[in-house]
Amino acid sequence: MKRAFYGFYLRIRALLRSMRQVNKIHLMDDIIYNGKKCFVNNGVSAPVWNLCEKEWNEDGTRNTYRVHEREIKKVKSFWNLENDLFHIYRWYMKYWYEIDLRKACGKLK
Repeated sequence: MKRAFYGFYLRIRALLRSMRQVNKIHLMDDIIYNGKKCFVNNGVSAPVWNLCEKEWNEDGTRNTYRVHEREIKKVKSFWNLENDLFHIYRWYMKYWYEIDLRKACGKLK
């Protein structure tokens, strides 16, 4: 029973942490760059982001850009809102939730 309660606490904490990051840029956000629709492909060197155009070229490739965040505009859409609200939450649940739960339950016994 303690495991269930602590698991609920960890989920709520991750959701709140994720909600605090709403206005930031996340992977797969829709972006406008120079009038072209793009999405964020990589953010390892933020505030410089790697963008991919949404449209495919005729040869099956996409144009990519390495752009500072001052030069891009985030699209206001349902997809971006959902991605903003749950991006950190999904990441936490996938990689850290079980680790933190095991660590906490080991201390609770």
